[in-house]
Amino acid sequence: MTAWGRIRAGMVATALTGAGLLTGAAAPPFERDAPVQPVVVELFTAQGCSGCPDANRTLEAVADEPGVIALTYGVGYWDYLGWSDTFAKPEFAARQQAYRQALKLRNAPTPQVVIDGRRHLSGARSPELQAAIDAEA
Repeated sequence: MTAWGRIRAGMVATALTGAGLLTGAAAPPFERDAPVQPVVVELFTAQGCSGCPDANRTLEAVADEPGVIALTYGVGYWDYLGWSDTFAKPEFAARQQAYRQALKLRNAPTPQVVIDGRRHLSGARSPELQAAIDAEA
């Protein structure tokens, strides 16, 4: 179990004991509302990207799920066309390039989703994104 898992398990046990719910008797099973560890979903997006508005909407939908931490980074991927992305920051592009190298990708597309720093999706199609989040959870 990771350090975060031990901390979370300790917090849950303390809360249940304080509420009088943790006793020597067997407790009934319960459904898990959220993953034990949060799933970090990072979207790299650009204003000049035709698929990015859909990706933003898809990310907004999963951002409301318990246990999902959704982050969006504007990158200047399309700036070479002659206008600058007003949300892009060099540190966001550097982060995306670091993922490109770490994940051994040929390029860093937009929209691009990186999940828990371990897997990526080009674009943000809802069923694929949900399946990747579920797999990481």
